[in-house]
Amino acid sequence: MAKPNKTLTIIGIIFLAIGLTLAIIGFANFFKSLGSDKKPTLFWCSFVGIPVIVAGGVCLSLGLKHKISQHILNQSAPLLSKSIKIAVDAAQNATMVCECGQENAAANAYCTACGKQISIVCGNCNSVLPVHSVYCSHCGNKL
Repeated sequence: MAKPNKTLTIIGIIFLAIGLTLAIIGFANFFKSLGSDKKPTLFWCSFVGIPVIVAGGVCLSLGLKHKISQHILNQSAPLLSKSIKIAVDAAQNATMVCECGQENAAANAYCTACGKQISIVCGNCNSVLPVHSVYCSHCGNKL
């Protein structure tokens, strides 16, 4: 599988080089003829060069697809891991405040100061919700 990728990469580089050369020749000939009475004779090169550049870019991107995706994965994995850790820490440190003013862990069903019920569990999806909830904020089930 690595050989076709390498072949596509080489073909892409060759096509890009040929396409750029043709485009530069065509456009240089066109702009050179603007200040004189001569007609551009090599402007057709730019019309051939541009599609060759596109074909080279496609071959190069297909050839480097695995390396590019590997690079993106290597760059995003640490950031994703850090984001998940922050979210887990926030969820573990979530709190609910009872009517008495006591701050309790969100997972607590009863207040640690007065013993009053502060949360209920949805019978449909098992989400922990504030005690005065009428509908579940996760599944919409009537409590």
